[in-house]
Amino acid sequence: MPTPDELYGAVARQAAQDSVYEYLHTPSAMHPDFALEEDEITFDPSIHLALSEPETVKFLTKDFGYTPEQLRDMNITVSDLGATTCFRVLSDEGVKAFNTVVSRLSRHARISERIPRVLRGGIFRSKFLRDLCFCPELTVHLSKMAQTQIVPHPMAIHNGHINLKPIKDPAKPVDRWHVDGTPFVMVLFATDPTTHEGGNFEFFNGTMHEGEELFKQNGSLPVDRVIRPKVPGAGYAVFQQGSAVFHRATRVTKGDERTTFVQSYISPNPDAAAGTTVGPTSYNGSDPIEVWTSDWVRYRTWLANARIARLLSPPFAATWTEQEVGELFKTMTEMKKVLQCPWYSTKEELVSIAEEHAVKPLTALRELLNGERQVEVSRAIETVKAAQDDTRNTQQECGLKYY
Repeated sequence: MPTPDELYGAVARQAAQDSVYEYLHTPSAMHPDFALEEDEITFDPSIHLALSEPETVKFLTKDFGYTPEQLRDMNITVSDLGATTCFRVLSDEGVKAFNTVVSRLSRHARISERIPRVLRGGIFRSKFLRDLCFCPELTVHLSKMAQTQIVPHPMAIHNGHINLKPIKDPAKPVDRWHVDGTPFVMVLFATDPTTHEGGNFEFFNGTMHEGEELFKQNGSLPVDRVIRPKVPGAGYAVFQQGSAVFHRATRVTKGDERTTFVQSYISPNPDAAAGTTVGPTSYNGSDPIEVWTSDWVRYRTWLANARIARLLSPPFAATWTEQEVGELFKTMTEMKKVLQCPWYSTKEELVSIAEEHAVKPLTALRELLNGERQVEVSRAIETVKAAQDDTRNTQQECGLKYY
């Protein structure tokens, strides 16, 4: 029987990719409270990238010990990638430019419950970071490592995440043991490792379930089960399926700087949306709530759009009438209004626009269809309605602490 990834044909893939890139490059993706830096360096992949291959790739089944059943339960169905060794991403010029940009943005860093000094939503403030995050050459390079197509995460707030050396509480780790709320992540080391001690990126050589249980019982993990990738220099990165790999960054014991850039990716296959699936448990408690809820509804609408887009591919493609195809494209066009809508300050407005431009047209489309196509549209409707419920139930205040 074909896998979900094989069923997800070229037309649907392109439709899903176009929708996310179209949205993320519009002015509506830039929140008015996050001003872009002026007179910034222009990102140029021919100058700032120096892409290389990792020497080793560890896989979730063979190396981390996951069973196929466990991965299916986690919605990990399109890639067996676990984690790579370091490979180069930025050239020397790219490292210099990146750190110049981050130095300007560091005044916007904040304290989160998990991370003692973090800069979120880098694409809101920096065109350099936005162009790096959405660079096609980099996305294709990482897709080859994942052995499946991936795209930058449709939630704008998850693009351009930066962890900095803690200042107010230097005894804390840069990031504690965790799994990510996004499926695929590239962790780029922007600081020369010879200029600081500690701040080491580590991951547990086992399943997240085993790692979490061991840490819960002992408060630490067996040293012989913890892997610390060797970082040759600034501009190198690891790539992992972070929603399944238990990992952390240790505290910095010496040195003035230690910066990592964490960029999130996702499969355009709506059945493989591991990580970011449930609103209340995906919210990190530190992002501005009006940014997060808007992003969440856009993301879930993007998933719903991707779900109905794949109805254009086998085995569904041959079952459409001309009228039905016209209604499908009309529905997809209408749903893009949710992806491209301005940021809303009230939950009621956000829920309303999702209802008008996603739930209602999807419901009209469902009434024209039957069989499995109708089931798929119903699942798309449930995806958007769940996001509406999450929005209604998300707390209005998040108690931010700023530097």
